[in-house]
Amino acid sequence: MSKLDFFFGEKSNSSGVATFRLSDAIQNINDLPSGYLTYQINRLLRDNNREVVLSDGTSSPEFGELLAHIDPSMIGFIEIYARTDVNQNVNATLACDLYLLDGKLTIKAHWCAYKEIRSDEIIHTLLVPIHLANLQSRTFIRKKEGRKERLLEYADDYASELRRIFDVSTYKNQERIPDYILSLRACEEVVKSGIAGAQAIKEFYDIRLKIKSLNHM
Repeated sequence: MSKLDFFFGEKSNSSGVATFRLSDAIQNINDLPSGYLTYQINRLLRDNNREVVLSDGTSSPEFGELLAHIDPSMIGFIEIYARTDVNQNVNATLACDLYLLDGKLTIKAHWCAYKEIRSDEIIHTLLVPIHLANLQSRTFIRKKEGRKERLLEYADDYASELRRIFDVSTYKNQERIPDYILSLRACEEVVKSGIAGAQAIKEFYDIRLKIKSLNHM
C-alpha cells in the first residue's frame, strides 16, 4: 500500500499501526465542507485495518481544530489514558482514542502535567475541545489495569473530573484547579448557547474572559 495518502499525507508505521501527522490532517481544515473530514477519517480507518494514529510532537496539539470538524454524532466514545513510550523525560504523557464508525483514531501527543504550563495545555487543548463538542459524557479514563471510569461521572462535578485527569497523568498535585473549573464552566455556557464546531472555540475564549472578570470583581 502507498505510503502517501492524498488527504492525510505521508504514512509511517508505529508498532505496526498506520501513523500520520496531525498537522497534515488539519491543513486547510476551515475550507472543508461540512462532514468531509469525518468521511475522510472513516475512509482512512477502512484502508488501514481500522486503526490509525495522528501524531503531534508538541504538548499543545491542534486537537481542538480537528475535533471541531468531526461530526460528534459519529464518535461512539473517547478514551484518555497514559503512555510511557512518547517522552522518556517525564513520568507519562496522555493520549486519547476516538472510536468512530470504521475504527479507532488515536491522538498521540506530548500532553504532560509535570509543570503548570503543561497542565494548562492539557485542559485547553484536550479537555476543553471534548467539552465544546459535548462529548464529556462519552469520555472515559482508561487505567493501567484495563479499568475504565467516566471522565465526568456527575453533571458539573468538574473538580472530580480534573482530579481524574491529573491522577491518570501521574502528576496529581495541581495548584490551578479553581481556574480550570472556570474553563469547563465556560464550555458549558458555549454548549448551552447552541454554538458548535470551529466557532465554539472562539466563543469559549470570549465567555471564559467574561467569567474570569466576574470572579475577580
